[in-house]
Amino acid sequence: MFPDVTESIRQTRVWLFRQPRFVLAGVFIGGLVLIWAVYAPAFQSIRRSHAEWLRLKTELIDVRKTVDPIRRGEVPLLPRADAISTVLKQLNTVARSKQIQFIQVSPGAARAGDPPGLVILPVELTLEGVYRSWGEFLGALARTPSLSGTFVRQLSIDREERLLPHLRGRLSLEIFLSEAESGS
Repeated sequence: MFPDVTESIRQTRVWLFRQPRFVLAGVFIGGLVLIWAVYAPAFQSIRRSHAEWLRLKTELIDVRKTVDPIRRGEVPLLPRADAISTVLKQLNTVARSKQIQFIQVSPGAARAGDPPGLVILPVELTLEGVYRSWGEFLGALARTPSLSGTFVRQLSIDREERLLPHLRGRLSLEIFLSEAESGS
């Protein structure tokens, strides 16, 4: 039994020494498989990082498209004081989109703000809607770029006894406006 195994090992060694190309090819293929097994996870991580980098680069370009006109002064940060009716219409549009109804709008007298060139317009609103609509309205108010100078000073909400789950509330806002330029 042992002589046959020894003879087959000897014949295999003789064949391998006569065929060095197969030995080199086997070693080369084995090395490639080993490299692939070791570095494949690293390559996948690099690919994921590259995809994340491309996503962040695209997001940065989008943010720059928004911020650059503001830096150059092409887009005013605050609406002008002579556009009070436009601001109130925008408030109404945002409220209607969230199923909030304006019951009463009471704008106060505009006053000069600090720093100079700033006008503060207090507005009292009486609104009605369901609980979820109130939350969506206040969230939309914070996210609407054209109303970025609108700040909630006081909020009081009461239940409508006859119309559950309707809520009626008073909202005190301060709308910051830039002074209208003279001659316009």
